[in-house]
Amino acid sequence: MGAEIIALNSRTGQHITRPVIADSTLTCNETTASDVYTHAISTSGSSITQQTLALGDGMFVPKGTLTVWVFRKLGGDDLFGAEMELKSV
Repeated sequence: MGAEIIALNSRTGQHITRPVIADSTLTCNETTASDVYTHAISTSGSSITQQTLALGDGMFVPKGTLTVWVFRKLGGDDLFGAEMELKSV
């Protein structure tokens, strides 16, 4: 599979759900502000793993399904987003 960039923002979509075809790592590579973070939910069979990722954080994602949300701690109408890399191991 190689690497895939997942970009989420408050204007075009704050979440994505997709299949993961091989064991992978998910890394939060970029955020639009220091208070932006992502929440990832990985499902593989009956196992569910959840993790909050800030800039520079990463997690193991087994083959299965991945859902990622992007959030901002501070309110307001400003556009915010995050860019993550999903890379097979």
